[in-house]
Amino acid sequence: MNKKLTLLFCIISILFSNNMLKLPLSHQGIDSRPAEYERGIFLIVLASQSLENWLGDQSNGEDFIEFKKSQGYDVDVISLDQLGIDSNTGLKGHLQNYKNNNPMLEYVLLVGDWNGAYAVPTFTIPSYNFEELDVTDYTYTYVGQDVQNPRFFLGRWPVRQIQDILVLKAKTIEHTRLEQSTNLNRFNEALLVAGNFKDGAGVQPWDWPVTPRWTSLWLLDELYDYGYDDVDTAFFHMGNQNEYNPNIANSWNEGVGVINYRGWGDANGWHKPYFHREEIAQLNNGWDLPIVFSFVCNTGDFGNDYSGVGLEKCFGEEMVTAGSPANPKGAVAMIGPSDLDTDTRFNNVMCGAMWDEILEFRKTELAPALHAGKDSVRTEFDGLIINNTDIPGFYYHIYGVLGDPSIPIRLTNPTSLSVIGDTSLSNSFVSLQIVDENGDAVKDVVAALLFNGDLIGKDLSNESGWIDIDIDEAEINIGSEMSLYLNHSNHFQENIAIAFNSDSGTEFSEHTYEVTPEPLADYIYSISLNDDTNWEEASVNGVNLCLTDDTVTEIELPFDFNFYGQNYTSMTISSNGWASFERCEIPYFWNFSIPFPLGPSAMLAPFMDDLDDNAKEPFEDLNGNCTYDDGEWFQDRNGNGYWDQGEDFDVYSLYDETYNRFIIQWNNVSNGEDDENCPDCVKNTFQLQLFNQDIYENIVNQGGVVFVYQETHDIDENGNFSTIGIESPDQNFGSQVVFNDGDSEITPNLNNGYAIRFTADNNPLDIIDNNSDKEFSILKTYPNPFNPSLNIEYSLEKSSNVTVSIYDLNGRLIETILDAYQTMGSHKIKWNSKSMATSVYIVKLELGQDIYTQRVVLLK
Repeated sequence: MNKKLTLLFCIISILFSNNMLKLPLSHQGIDSRPAEYERGIFLIVLASQSLENWLGDQSNGEDFIEFKKSQGYDVDVISLDQLGIDSNTGLKGHLQNYKNNNPMLEYVLLVGDWNGAYAVPTFTIPSYNFEELDVTDYTYTYVGQDVQNPRFFLGRWPVRQIQDILVLKAKTIEHTRLEQSTNLNRFNEALLVAGNFKDGAGVQPWDWPVTPRWTSLWLLDELYDYGYDDVDTAFFHMGNQNEYNPNIANSWNEGVGVINYRGWGDANGWHKPYFHREEIAQLNNGWDLPIVFSFVCNTGDFGNDYSGVGLEKCFGEEMVTAGSPANPKGAVAMIGPSDLDTDTRFNNVMCGAMWDEILEFRKTELAPALHAGKDSVRTEFDGLIINNTDIPGFYYHIYGVLGDPSIPIRLTNPTSLSVIGDTSLSNSFVSLQIVDENGDAVKDVVAALLFNGDLIGKDLSNESGWIDIDIDEAEINIGSEMSLYLNHSNHFQENIAIAFNSDSGTEFSEHTYEVTPEPLADYIYSISLNDDTNWEEASVNGVNLCLTDDTVTEIELPFDFNFYGQNYTSMTISSNGWASFERCEIPYFWNFSIPFPLGPSAMLAPFMDDLDDNAKEPFEDLNGNCTYDDGEWFQDRNGNGYWDQGEDFDVYSLYDETYNRFIIQWNNVSNGEDDENCPDCVKNTFQLQLFNQDIYENIVNQGGVVFVYQETHDIDENGNFSTIGIESPDQNFGSQVVFNDGDSEITPNLNNGYAIRFTADNNPLDIIDNNSDKEFSILKTYPNPFNPSLNIEYSLEKSSNVTVSIYDLNGRLIETILDAYQTMGSHKIKWNSKSMATSVYIVKLELGQDIYTQRVVLLK
């Protein structure tokens, strides 16, 4: 059955059956179909059947299979030698057939290295930078060319000897059970390592890439904002060229929950600062095992010796297999790439997006979090081809998990869970409320009921903490003792004894579970193109902010300004065509889409791009006149003995009291894409204008934002062109006009006074979906899901003005389908989704002062 027929079958099943579609829990936020989520199947693929005894025999440590069941998984084990599978295509065919027959397949764990005594085959993909093949297991997860949609998540235990499986098993179980470690405070602590470096003839420190450290500084702030107690850092950069930084080993040994690396390295390990496989062997962190995120070349290359030469164990493999079952060291799991020359711009994006998903608690397990990072490469670089290679597709393949792909990512020191209710059953079901140490209900706890080591039932706690599990009396006799395991990434795994004492005959029923809806912005900002706001020249009477290439400055506003419901009195101005109401010390020159977690928050981006001054040499401006004067220090980068002034770089501020507006003007600045051609280079002049909400009143009391342009050239093809738009303080919402040449009809117009206005309004979707019988009788939408046409029916009790609109989840108006006066009675219209993407949309019906909304799913 092809994919479209399969999806059609699923839709028909939803519409004409009382049974809701079930999907694996880890697919929340990935599969947009309306569904009921629960823990799925964990499939273990062994290189050899002989490994199964070591996996499950309690004489060799705890039974891993029973452990996975205690997490709520239905566990299945297959062996390649028993099945006669000896090729990657054979294994892929088996896994895909398994998924077809078992739709709840959620995770696959490959147990074996790619070669050696316990070999599980892998795939390869050509590198786009070197003539080499990179190993990848990702190919197993998808069908055909549908690369971005894995049907299950996958990880690998790189087992070459029996001790490897015993070590990996012990580490993985301890990460959840926490029975051996004495330092449980480590989950509130982290280590960030970064290296700004570039080798090559004539390369100077000021030529090194700076974004690995910048990305790590961003993450540092995010972790502290989340609530981390202590975040250690070990950074190598132009201002700190300490190659051997003891902070890495010291912090690792003392115990941290997570370690993140951005920088420069290969299969041996991290080069700047230096920390290789040999340093892993010297660790003594014992059971205090972190999860390591290594966003740098080759560190996850389990097939480094694929060509016949190379390391038998790469950095990541050494890390997860280090130590012994009784005295482990290193890490419990890691993510890293197999390619030798990954690019900083893609690694940064993956790192930022993945951590945003983790810290926003949208992804709590390792492989789904990594996939969110991969998705961001597609979002930011969709369609990018380098050396005949599709870049998003390439990065989906080369990053993988060495370790259990389902391992929970702990963000806080774990606390206990308990239950409210009777654990001595007088009915043939379990119905309990799960609460934390404060007595508050805990949602999304996976409850697994085991009897004699077998999983007999499971449930997911709802927003009130309720779990309900039916017991089959044909299998479980009255008088039986069972174990109820509670699983949540921020809590201890709890084991609660359940006694089945009697059955009163009460009928089993379940508490309703509702998927938490996507959050809505409190405000939306509509975009008005070609606004009539006039240009007020700021370079004549304004203040020069003395910015140079890749710099920022903090300035006070002449009036309080309200933006997305927050009040601001100052803002950061960057040389790179953006401003931020939140203090930002990083002068981001790499632009992102809106919204996106990296970059400045509460951002206004009239023309965010790598604006440059053609290698103006840095100097100490002692008298504040924005230019170099004799006697002032300067960095003589080319050794010619005098200061090179490059191109003029002027950014001005001006308070226009006549019109009560504050203006920032980037004046005649060059673009880093062609500034080496100056004076024969393009120039850019544009403004950001803020209008005082106390003077220019609106119904939500938010300030007005206008971008005005005199001359722009969106030429930075190598840097995602420019970004134009505004973004909320939490970076979850925004109004994007242009990103990555996404609207070539707009960018040519950004000249000669062309203006773009952003106007705030209440979010029209900040209304609870209507569910009463009366409300459904007024507004009906079907089919749901739909593709491509949606029927919208409504009933008028009296003649009225009627407006029917479609919005996305950010509150952006997609289309107004109807705006007319209609008579009493029933009416029906259609919405053709045309080129809209698969997503959730909101239908809004306005009948005079009455408003009705319904969520619908477009499934393509």
